[in-house]
Amino acid sequence: MHYRFGPFELRVPERELLRDGRPLAIEPKVLDLLAYMVEHRDRALGRDELISAVWGRSDVADGTLAQAVLRLRKTLATADGLRNPVRTVPRHGYRWVAPTESVAVEGGSEAEAERSHADPGVPTLAGSPAIPSSPQVPRRRAFAGMLALLVALAAIVLIGLFRLRDASIPPPQAGPAEADVRLAILPLVSAQAADELEDAGMIELLRRHLVARAGAPEVLSTATVVSFLKANRGKPPGQWADALQALRVSHVLEVDLAHDASGYRLEGNLVAANARSAIGQVRAANLEEALERFTNDVLGKLDAAAPVAVDSAIHGGDRLADALRLASRGRTRDAYEVLRVAHADAPTQIDLLVELAHLECALEMTAACDRHLDEALSSPGLGAWSRASVHLDRASRRLAELRLDQAREEIEAAAQAAQATSDNLLEARIVLARQHLAAVADEGDTALDLARRALTLFRVAADRGGQAAAQIALGDLAAQDGHHDEALADYREAYALFDSEGDQAGVARAGARMARALGHLGRFGEAGKVAHAAQAAASRQQDPLVLRDALDSLAWSLLQSGRLGEAREAAHAGLALLDPANNPRQALRLQSLLGFIDAAGGRYRNAMQAWERALQAMPDSAPGVGADSLRLAIVYAALNAGELERAGTEAARLRADAGRSADADVASFAEHAEALLAARRGEHAAAARLYARVWKRARDTGTLNQQLLADYSDVLFELGELDAVESLLGESDLPETEGHLVQLVRARYLLRRDRLDEAQAAFDSALRLAAERYSPLLDTSRAELARARSQGNGTPGQAGKDKSRR
Repeated sequence: MHYRFGPFELRVPERELLRDGRPLAIEPKVLDLLAYMVEHRDRALGRDELISAVWGRSDVADGTLAQAVLRLRKTLATADGLRNPVRTVPRHGYRWVAPTESVAVEGGSEAEAERSHADPGVPTLAGSPAIPSSPQVPRRRAFAGMLALLVALAAIVLIGLFRLRDASIPPPQAGPAEADVRLAILPLVSAQAADELEDAGMIELLRRHLVARAGAPEVLSTATVVSFLKANRGKPPGQWADALQALRVSHVLEVDLAHDASGYRLEGNLVAANARSAIGQVRAANLEEALERFTNDVLGKLDAAAPVAVDSAIHGGDRLADALRLASRGRTRDAYEVLRVAHADAPTQIDLLVELAHLECALEMTAACDRHLDEALSSPGLGAWSRASVHLDRASRRLAELRLDQAREEIEAAAQAAQATSDNLLEARIVLARQHLAAVADEGDTALDLARRALTLFRVAADRGGQAAAQIALGDLAAQDGHHDEALADYREAYALFDSEGDQAGVARAGARMARALGHLGRFGEAGKVAHAAQAAASRQQDPLVLRDALDSLAWSLLQSGRLGEAREAAHAGLALLDPANNPRQALRLQSLLGFIDAAGGRYRNAMQAWERALQAMPDSAPGVGADSLRLAIVYAALNAGELERAGTEAARLRADAGRSADADVASFAEHAEALLAARRGEHAAAARLYARVWKRARDTGTLNQQLLADYSDVLFELGELDAVESLLGESDLPETEGHLVQLVRARYLLRRDRLDEAQAAFDSALRLAAERYSPLLDTSRAELARARSQGNGTPGQAGKDKSRR
């Protein structure tokens, strides 16, 4: 039997889950759980029944089932229009409630469909009899480490996000709880607590779980609650009634969280106007599971719907939560519009201002971003966590502008602010910011250590998005060192993490880098497919940086396959989205790329002009970013354009850079330029010695490429060293074995071995691979082949053979 719900199709006999016809990765037990629930969707299923049916035994903990349900919800959470299909039935289990069509496939017969409908649910809280008051649960003080853990897990979302409504995005029809409930979360006896940060972390953790649910009640922002606690410090809870009434809340959720050797304990009371209902004690080995189960119990009492995580679930109550949902789907511009209106309605709400500035930074609205960040820092109500986040946003802007000293100052200011929070996740973000700074400053070893440390911290905090960002940082460092296989593995891991979170902007970022790594490995066909997919994913987002990065990758891929016109269009499209002052490093890349496209088409003077513009735009604060590779490219172009003096000038600059730098790459660029000049002067033996050193260094660093092969082979052909050319062609570390320059070198080699037909086949292959590209080596090879045919297969090869035997 097959089942269809929303965009999904469940094929039980084949053990497959498809979305829009494409298979989805899903764990076997989660698939078994899905199948059993769908097949028994006519009733609620108890936890014991589900455990027995899926795991085949009764000694499985309830937490294992809860985690499987959570993973199932996350797997199905990306579907537009599909409200959460798994409803929690409090104190019993779960029920499949999505409209589902069952399709008989036996014998290829015509499909027979039936529709199932969601059950009407349990009676609403308002319609239930009053529950007798229960004694208040005494609060147990968490030990010192609890503060760090609570705030760490709360760090992704800014504490104190204010709830507002925007008529421009109408909410869907409200359920009973949505319409009637305005909830405040208070720690038990929290007015007597010594440290509000502990309370704030607990409140924010629960608030995040609650507002993520479709049909969830309105929940007061954490900032509002913390302000309430400060104002009522020292008063017994019995005197809070008037203050709570001023907040216009209908319910108060009193919560106690404690931790011991066996795990976490959550319990509390749900207090309405005339009743106090105890929330049963929840125990779990990890905090996430405890919060999930506790939230289910609370929502069960409030008769709220089950969770949902779809783009269409904009229920209008928590404007910041709405914006975060939009931003997590790559809809950065839409998220900004939501917060812009909210901020206009509440201009003094500090945490709204912080998040608005963050989105403005992401959209490169630099003037507004800087103004609002400055405004936030000047506010006396800015908490330590938010202050650190503001400094990190400022550091990110300064890094993009390559203003490294200012970026370093902002990162240190963030670290100082973070000391008051004991927040592991915030620490991870600061470490990653330091890593980015070290990478831009070309401090490779430091950058690598920081990337590894950031990855560990993000794993401890269970932040998949942070893990993915750290994996990309590791991949970038590996790629810089020429270890493209290692880089590709890091990028694939980042891609999987972003995909598991439904972060399509992150998927596009990782995909763009995967395409570059594949290109460096000579897997041009795969690179092209991945680059097109990344560009398609990025084009559906509203993040200009992500889209430019994808266009950059696509342009490189098109250049590698010889489609110069399309490559030029992609590069120009990226530049059109860019203000060079905001991101000079990306401007440098795209401007340089246009130069390489021109050079590949034989337009050498145009290429030199593009590279010169890129060098002039490079900030003084980061003079080493790509400069030496561009100077080597100018040497190439100048020699091909006949501008020998210009080639000599750039080679001299490279020698000077090599003398000032301990970077082995700079020394290789300088020696490569000297070898090119020596070959042009006819000093082939000297050029060969230089190329031998450059080749060895490139092999050691994993940066061998077909251009170096062509240059080195050219002087070896002049020297008649065919055995040496054969050795180069057999180099196992050369990635681009199917590149057009490799085929041209092979053609020239075979010709000198008197294998004319094979040489012609290699030349024809090179011509196909070159597509729109032009290389002087094409003309050289064509002329050598024509001469060999006119002379009867003798002359070119004989000279080479005689020389190689001496």
